Amino acid sequence: MKLAKTILACVVALALVGTMAMSALAAGAATATLTADKATAAIGDEIVVTVAIECADDQLASGKLPIVYDAAKVEFVSSANVVAGITNTAEVAEAGTVKNSFMFQGAAGATAVTLYTATFKAIADGEAVFTIADGNYATDAEDEDYELATAGCTVVIAAAETEAPTTEAPTTEAPTTEAPTTAEATTVAPIVETTAAPASVVTPSEEGTAAQKATPKTGSDASMAIVAGLVVLAGAAYVATKKSK
Repeated sequence: MKLAKTILACVVALALVGTMAMSALAAGAATATLTADKATAAIGDEIVVTVAIECADDQLASGKLPIVYDAAKVEFVSSANVVAGITNTAEVAEAGTVKNSFMFQGAAGATAVTLYTATFKAIADGEAVFTIADGNYATDAEDEDYELATAGCTVVIAAAETEAPTTEAPTTEAPTTEAPTTAEATTVAPIVETTAAPASVVTPSEEGTAAQKATPKTGSDASMAIVAGLVVLAGAAYVATKKSK
């Protein structure tokens, strides 16, 4: 009876030691998150999703964190590593899933690590949901699995706004009136050529006659003419009397 109790006590002690050992070998907890670079997007925009992990220690060594996305809302474009010293592969296994695995050369050396980015293009309006697929895992440098939790993200995609066409009113330019230049504004009077009439030659006699005609007779000249006429008549009468005798 005593022997049975002793054996039972040894079994219990070994079980406790094994449990403690397993606990000591466990890698601890870790959380993998997806973060989008924008909360809203328009159709045609690119959406960059970042994959990061935070561990209880700095011994992250490898893992697999595939992304599940809505292929009716977005399409996969490409992926890129963020940190140096990591071997990372990402490919589209099928529409809606980006397969990904990573491995550090040694250990990450940090508790929080940004692993890689995946770029998508918005193709339809609605909510685009990104999650980490089942079958994910992360291990430490001793190849022990972390107790991994995950968190996804959502982007709201809206149809691109179309701008109403703007109708521009036609502009009417007022006609510009250019002032004529001085040369254009000056009206040149026509030159009228006149032919001078030849000067008439006046003889001295004509000159005198013209002068007499031009000179009006005064009253004294008229009286003298009358007297001269009477004298002539008287002389003529005298001559006529003499002849009659």
